[in-house]
Amino acid sequence: MRENRILPEDTVQVDVLYEGALVYYTKATGFSTVEEAIGAAIEKFTQRSFSIETYTYRVTNISNRTSGLYRFDADGRLVEIPPQKLDPETFLR
Repeated sequence: MRENRILPEDTVQVDVLYEGALVYYTKATGFSTVEEAIGAAIEKFTQRSFSIETYTYRVTNISNRTSGLYRFDADGRLVEIPPQKLDPETFLR
């Protein structure tokens, strides 16, 4: 996210993705950080064999129109996935 900051009054949507496909989403307010928003989504998302490292999380701050893509590394740390730039030469082939 351009600003890794969320205000409690901001409306935030967290999408839980598996191999790029949406498997769950939640929308709420009251968060101060991206970690809090993702943590709340994980608590609500019940999957029998749930492993946080298996999923990617798209966090969208609807209030300020910013979003970011995140994942957990093997040590359980939340890492932002940098936006990918498309090479026009490759993309148009």
